[in-house]
Amino acid sequence: MAEYREPTLDELLTEPMIRQVMASDGVDSAEIRALMSRMHSRQSWIMRPRLSLGDLMVA
Repeated sequence: MAEYREPTLDELLTEPMIRQVMASDGVDSAEIRALMSRMHSRQSWIMRPRLSLGDLMVA
């Protein structure tokens, strides 16, 4: 049995049905890629380890 994997963004953006919906909504793949890039950057920033006050104190 083949193992399921999530499709890549490239695969999704080349699907004919997805392209039709995007065209209907007036959205192009460059907009989607830019949005995903911003979300990735934001998530990376949010997931960064935070410093606590204890980390800043020097013995």
